[in-house]
Amino acid sequence: MTTSHRPQLEARSGAKSAGYTPTSIEHARLLPGHTTLKYRTSEKRNDGNKQHHVDVGTNENMRAEEITDLSAEEGEYNDAESSDQDSDDDQEALRRELDQIRKRKSKQSKVKATAEVSETLTSSVTSQRTGWRSKVLPTKKNVNKKVSNNNTKGKSYINDLSRSDYHKDFLNKFVK
Repeated sequence: MTTSHRPQLEARSGAKSAGYTPTSIEHARLLPGHTTLKYRTSEKRNDGNKQHHVDVGTNENMRAEEITDLSAEEGEYNDAESSDQDSDDDQEALRRELDQIRKRKSKQSKVKATAEVSETLTSSVTSQRTGWRSKVLPTKKNVNKKVSNNNTKGKSYINDLSRSDYHKDFLNKFVK
């Protein structure tokens, strides 16, 4: 059978060596595919976690500094007596804010700990995978087999097809 009815991917493959002039036709099968890699994004990556924790800490420090700067600016405009009261109020506000930040951090650490525990549990479950062959291919399961009246210990060959063990098993399995 001939393949002359099929289209040619590169019609002028022999002419490439001598004076090849490329055409503007590009076939999809000849184009490069899958040229970029996907990287895993995981909480367990050390470089990402360190940077994230540093960012969170710097944001909290910047917030506390802004509060102290605002309180310092307000203190400049007020009298000496009112500045003492304002500074006490500001310090109490800062203490409350720090307590809230500590509570948030403890909640986040608890959430991360529970996530890690659940992740380890799921990874241990998925590590005990079964192959696809065990689900697809038919296997001979342990079926309650009737013991034949013959007191033969090993399987012996019986010339009669209707009395053979295979035939009895077949009848028990498919014809009831």
